[in-house]
Amino acid sequence: MWVDAVERVVAADAEDDAEGVETTAATRGRWIPTKARVGGDFDVGEESDDAEREDAEASSDADDAYEANATLRALDDEVWIENYGQAKRRRARAKFLRAHGVDPKTTSGTAAFAALGATRDDCPAAYFAPKVGAASLGGPGASELPEHFAKFSVHATKLAALADQIYILCTECSLGIPEDWRAKTSFVHGFRIDECLKTQGIDHWHKASFSHAHALMDAQKKQHKTVAIIEEDVITRDFADGGVGWRMLLDNLGHVRDTMRLEKDWRTIRVGYRAMFIDRSIESVSKLEGKETCPKDCRCEKKNAFTCIMRQSGCDMRSSDFYLVREAAYQPIIDKIYEGYTVDCEALREVPNQIYITPQLSFQGTLDLKLQTQIQMGEEFMQKCAVGATA
Repeated sequence: MWVDAVERVVAADAEDDAEGVETTAATRGRWIPTKARVGGDFDVGEESDDAEREDAEASSDADDAYEANATLRALDDEVWIENYGQAKRRRARAKFLRAHGVDPKTTSGTAAFAALGATRDDCPAAYFAPKVGAASLGGPGASELPEHFAKFSVHATKLAALADQIYILCTECSLGIPEDWRAKTSFVHGFRIDECLKTQGIDHWHKASFSHAHALMDAQKKQHKTVAIIEEDVITRDFADGGVGWRMLLDNLGHVRDTMRLEKDWRTIRVGYRAMFIDRSIESVSKLEGKETCPKDCRCEKKNAFTCIMRQSGCDMRSSDFYLVREAAYQPIIDKIYEGYTVDCEALREVPNQIYITPQLSFQGTLDLKLQTQIQMGEEFMQKCAVGATA
C-alpha cells in the first residue's frame, strides 16, 4: 500500500495535533516530519512471504536489542521523509547495519566491509560457469514467453557480449547460455553469497544488492574494464525476424558502439529500467515541476535511434535486471550497497552519464507489473524524456 499526498498530510496533521505542534500552510503538501510505522512496528520483511521467512532466520538477539533501544528507534523514525517507501528503506538499512555492529551515520561503505564479513576472496563457491545450449529458454521468467520475446534474444546476446565478462545473478542457476557467451560468463549464486556474507536474515532487496556488489568486486579483482550484470528472471525483446531483423541488429549495435565511442565518460548502459515518476509518482524521488513532462534529472539526450544518454545523476530509475557497467562506476556502486542501500533504488541512481537503450530491451519476468505495463512505461519514458536531435 502506498500512502498518497493527502493521506500523508492528514496523518501528519493528526500527529502534530496530538503532540501540540501547530500545523501551518507551509507544512502542508511538502516534506513532512512523520513517524513511518505500520501496525506500530517496522519489519524489514513485511512486503513478501520470502522476506518474512528470511526475517525469521535473522539473529533474534540483535533484533531484540535494537527494538528495545528507544533512542535508536527514535533517531530512525524522526526523519524528514516524503513517502512511506523511502522511510521503509531507511529504517531497514539502519536496522541491518546496526545488527552487524556498523554505525550507519558515520561508517563509509568501504569501512563496513570487515564488519559485514565481506572480502574479495571470501566466496569462490558462488562462482561457476553455466552450460551452453538450448536451455537458455528456461529459468525464472521464461515460461510462456509472448511473441517476439526470448530469454536471451539475439539483440540481448550481442549487446551483453560487448562486455569483458558477464555475471548472471541467480538462485536456481539452471540457465543455459548462448554460444557467444561461452568464454566470458559466470553464475553468481545468491544463496552462497548470503552464506558467505551472513546476510540470510535480511530482506530480498538487500540480499540481491549484495550479489550485485560481490560481482563487481570480482570484476575489480580480475581487472575487467566493462561487465554485464544480468538477473536470472530477465526476459528480452526480439525486435524483428528474418533479414529485416539482422539489418536492424547490425544498425542497433552500430548505434550503441557509436554512443560508447562518442560519450567517453559513459558509466553504464541500462538495458532494462522502470521510470518511477511514471510508475509510482508518490514514491518517486524524481518529481515533475510545473508543466514538465519529464523530471529535470531524468532527461535523456537522444543520440540515435537506439540510445540516449542521461548525463545527470539522481533520476529515480529502478530495475537492475540487465545493465552493462564500466570500471569507473564499480566502486561507487559497491560503496553505496555496503552502506546498506539497494542497487536500483539508490546505488545506480547516483551514477552519472548512463546510456539507455531505447526502446527498452529487457524486462523482469517475475514482477508485480504485467509485461505489457512494463513495455508501456518504457515507451512513455522514451516519449517524454528522450529529447534532442537524432543522429
